Amino acid sequence: MHYSIFVDGLWPDEDFEIEERMELNYDGVTMEVKIDSANSGEIIRVISSDPNDYLNQQYQPGTKIEFKPVFL
Repeated sequence: MHYSIFVDGLWPDEDFEIEERMELNYDGVTMEVKIDSANSGEIIRVISSDPNDYLNQQYQPGTKIEFKPVFL
């Protein structure tokens, strides 16, 4: 028996997989991206102070993007 203040099912099971997410700047727009492979990902959310970035169809959540990692 396990006594806890946490709701049952809050902790992940053994088969739980953590998504790799990254905040990056793509075409001048900062966004959070779920990494699919070494050079592609899916937009999770846009992080911008410009309202036009949120209205741009290219940057809508769920959109797949390709990018090249740049090492500084």
